[in-house]
Amino acid sequence: MRNRMLTEKQATEQFINCVPAEYFYVHRQCKGEAIYVKKLKKIFADWDNKKVPVRGVIDFILEPTALLEEKGWEIGCIGVEIKSSFDIEEKPGKAIVQILDYQSCIYSLPNGSTELSMIFLFPYIETASFIASIMLQEGLGLVKYNPSYENIFQLLHANTSHEPIFTYYSNGKIEIRRPRYGKRFGHR
Repeated sequence: MRNRMLTEKQATEQFINCVPAEYFYVHRQCKGEAIYVKKLKKIFADWDNKKVPVRGVIDFILEPTALLEEKGWEIGCIGVEIKSSFDIEEKPGKAIVQILDYQSCIYSLPNGSTELSMIFLFPYIETASFIASIMLQEGLGLVKYNPSYENIFQLLHANTSHEPIFTYYSNGKIEIRRPRYGKRFGHR
């Protein structure tokens, strides 16, 4: 189901209300410090006589609760970036590049620092073929929320089949699956 068009503010409010609190601590507006910046970004900054951007603020970090880890969650903290429906559907490249940058950061949380294993976009969009393949390899995903479905809240690995790595059902049950990363480096 396609979400109705949401502003970024509406999407943020909806996201805050849909995260299952018994499984994730929600940290808002988390500051990150880049631990790696691509050479090309350094070159561009030099050409523009600017400093290399080394900080970012991700909208949310979801930290697993002890209960979620007991049930088999293995990938630690994940990030979520919120955009308006229009921005994601009409300009997905901008959102994807932003979350790729955020993968290069280490974030401060109340109980210490963390890197993010995966980063998700909200609200949900369809992805296919080329972009889905890149998102799979890079550990990017989508948050799907629909209160009228049995599977109310899902964290989907953004490949062509949108495989859920976390599903929260209306009866309170959950299902966890390992993400399918590309397992090779370089040659395919």
